Amino acid sequence: MAKLDIMLWCRILFFLVAYLGFSGPVVFGQIEPTFRFARYGIEEGLSQVTALCLMEDDAGYVWIGTQDGLNRFDGYSFKIFKHNPDDDSSVSANRINTIFQDDDGEIWIGTTAGLNQFDPRKESFTRFGHNDSNRNSLTDDNVTAIVKDNSGTLWVGTDNGLNAFDIKTQRFKHYHHDLADSMSISSSRILSGLVDNQGTLWVGTDQGLNLYNPSDDSFTAFQNDPNDTTSISGDEIITMFQDNEERLWVGTSSGLNLFVEETKTFRRYLVEGKDPTSLSSGDIRAIGQDHKNRIWVGTR
Repeated sequence: MAKLDIMLWCRILFFLVAYLGFSGPVVFGQIEPTFRFARYGIEEGLSQVTALCLMEDDAGYVWIGTQDGLNRFDGYSFKIFKHNPDDDSSVSANRINTIFQDDDGEIWIGTTAGLNQFDPRKESFTRFGHNDSNRNSLTDDNVTAIVKDNSGTLWVGTDNGLNAFDIKTQRFKHYHHDLADSMSISSSRILSGLVDNQGTLWVGTDQGLNLYNPSDDSFTAFQNDPNDTTSISGDEIITMFQDNEERLWVGTSSGLNLFVEETKTFRRYLVEGKDPTSLSSGDIRAIGQDHKNRIWVGTR
């Protein structure tokens, strides 16, 4: 895998700072002012200044999804991909919600107008969208999350349902919340997804965290209980991260949570009044880990 140099990582971090309002390692570490940041905007070739998602691919390119276009950065310049209504092989929309590369090297892009698969040879896109006349199509066109499990299934989250995409047959299996079924997913509005190192699929919704049970095709939901301080701190699951010790961190709009596997409970990290060592905000947008094993948290 090609590796980016330090300066390019600085540039990636700048986009994170610009988008997330990131202020430092609020958990397990102090701020160490090490880098200077190069700024990139429209004048430098970026299609639009609000970066919604970032990904480095196996070739070392950095992909930046914005509110108006998909950008590929080679360390020197940007190549912009935009929707062209006269070209079915262009990206399906200009607002890019999420970018994901699977273990086969395929790049998938989630937009407000469906799922896209990138063809690097032709530099074109294959689109997958919702079709009312096709029950095997995507449940909704606003794609919010993409992950792939160990069986090769691509899981696609949308504003109206979770989809299990069979890449070979190009059919989507649908999952919606069902009030009559306590083992259905807790909400049809999907916000985030993660496949952990054990191959477990976790799905974040606006009504709780869900653990997928492949043995019976069901979900176990973890939701906030106001009377239980070991429950998850909030139900709007914005982001998830597994650290080097294989611990699951869950970012909500109401605090940071560490999942305790043994008891299936959560340890909460919240804004604690005027305590300067607590979180600066409870609205968690990003979680990461550095080479010193410190957990970094981006808030809004």
